Amino acid sequence: MVHNPIGAETFKKNLDVTDLFAVIRKTAQFRTAHKLQFSSKEENRSSQNELKVVWSLAIDKFLKELMEFDDLFDLKKDLFPKLANRGKSQTTKHAWSAGNQFGLLLATGGAMKFDKPAIKKIIDRSWPLFMALYPTQPLFKRDATLARQLLVKDKLKQCNCAKIKRLPKKIKLTPCDGLFDAAHIKPHRLGGSDKFQNGIWLCRVHHKLTEGKLKGNWPRPEYMK
Repeated sequence: MVHNPIGAETFKKNLDVTDLFAVIRKTAQFRTAHKLQFSSKEENRSSQNELKVVWSLAIDKFLKELMEFDDLFDLKKDLFPKLANRGKSQTTKHAWSAGNQFGLLLATGGAMKFDKPAIKKIIDRSWPLFMALYPTQPLFKRDATLARQLLVKDKLKQCNCAKIKRLPKKIKLTPCDGLFDAAHIKPHRLGGSDKFQNGIWLCRVHHKLTEGKLKGNWPRPEYMK
């Protein structure tokens, strides 16, 4: 559930509706019913209902209704209108819904058994939605300047994750994906520069896993094994 303005705007900006439909279908086996609710600007214009609710026991019917709404209003464009706050005088029933709303049922409990493999599948299959809420793409776009700096000193792009000291073993054992990024050692958001000394080549998988966990400079000895 996304119901704060900052999180909702981030989610709306980065969400790909095609990914949303794909995630819904890929996670269908983990639900006994399918439900999506969100603030609809177009629905609000024609009725008093503040939330658009789509619900069905059948995945095809559920997706068909969502796609029809998308064709009619453009689902992403319609998402998260800023609803007016009614003030303290209003009832609790309506006060919670002021702001942005988005709720998608990905999995249900009950008779379904959620062991670790099942939970991992749910997370893996719904990952595009997490990336919309906590995007890493802006991070990669920022790294263009750093990449140019690194290429001056180190033209060979390769993942240097294995050379980092005191990194959790689980991260080091995670396979590389072969897509390389210029990663900031001190994160850009914390004032990290785009200079060569603050950069290291990492694959995208290890870039995400190590973001905010690195210290020191590259390639100084204290940073190396």
